[in-house]
Amino acid sequence: MPTKLLQLDLFGAPAVEVHELEQPGALLSDVVPVGEPVAVPVLPGQLSLLEARSTRLAPAVDSLAEGRFDAAASFLAGLEGEVELRREVDALAAQIAAAPTADDQAGLALDEAIERIEAVGTAALGAAVRRGLPAAVARRLDGAAVGARALGKLSAHYWLLSLQPAEALAAAERLLEAEPARADAWVLRGNALLATGDLASARRAWWRALRAAPLDTVVADIADDEVRGLVAETAELELAPPEAWLPIVGLLMGVFAWSGDPFDREPTPADRFFAALARSRAATARGRADIETRRSMKQFAPMLFERLLEEGLV
Repeated sequence: MPTKLLQLDLFGAPAVEVHELEQPGALLSDVVPVGEPVAVPVLPGQLSLLEARSTRLAPAVDSLAEGRFDAAASFLAGLEGEVELRREVDALAAQIAAAPTADDQAGLALDEAIERIEAVGTAALGAAVRRGLPAAVARRLDGAAVGARALGKLSAHYWLLSLQPAEALAAAERLLEAEPARADAWVLRGNALLATGDLASARRAWWRALRAAPLDTVVADIADDEVRGLVAETAELELAPPEAWLPIVGLLMGVFAWSGDPFDREPTPADRFFAALARSRAATARGRADIETRRSMKQFAPMLFERLLEEGLV
């Protein structure tokens, strides 16, 4: 039987018959059905070479991911056979170091530089650069005044972008030591805790943000769909401003656990409702019903009071 020689399209298009051979051979068409995509085989030893290079470049990947571009360039300078890669990383490190401000650094467009590094290096190096730039920005902000920002964001935000939640948590806590009622720091602390897998502690942090400075809390920045969804629930209950009422609605919906967390500031209607709710819960715990307090709660937010009453939370 003559064996068909097929022109194979490696991007998945159907194969096209070219001509026939009288001598059968070990052709790809013998084992791959016509019309199916064909994987390009890895040559013997090629995979081990790629693995060996990846291992050799691992310290550079680590330095880039940490935002230590000069350290990565210095490491590559000691490797033989990596002249092109060293040149690209040197240029990248110089570009980042030349940014005069944190804003300039955070706004750098590195796509082309990353593509060149991936072309002469590995995909892991490119991914490390994408993590490393926000880490470099975060480190720069941490070395500046407390509360310094780049493009309107605190250092903890950039630590989270670099996938380093422990650094983000530490940065947020340093800011909270200086300003305990700072809502954006509480939000970032919660996001960092969530990134470590501690949802309960994260929600306590977001609760504190909303209780400390509700009108300064950007709910869209909270990394929890359920907490962000409380805005719609609050709107249905005709409560405004919604940020001030989110803790109580979150309590109603089972998103937040009860916590007083008082802060020294001018009380809002939501704060007065909150204080009344605390008194009502305390009275209930003693086996009494504080009728006067319940009336005041109903006056402040009738629909919310009815929902809380239905759930047995007052």
